[in-house]
Amino acid sequence: MSCNLPDGVTIYDLPGCSREDEKLEIILEHLYEELKDTIQQYKYEFPLNNEEIAAVLEDLTPCEVRRYKRGQII
Repeated sequence: MSCNLPDGVTIYDLPGCSREDEKLEIILEHLYEELKDTIQQYKYEFPLNNEEIAAVLEDLTPCEVRRYKRGQII
């Protein structure tokens, strides 16, 4: 597979493609799945609606937060 990168530049040198970015992506995907499963379990066991769950998550959200949308940091 060929690419158009200059000599000495790897795909990992590009913004958003570093090994650290890959690790963060994996961690965030894991967190997403854990939260989704936990919320589903609570909705099954207790009469919670989406607004109540959203309010709890908003209370838990740090002030400075990077937003995550399935598969990407926005």
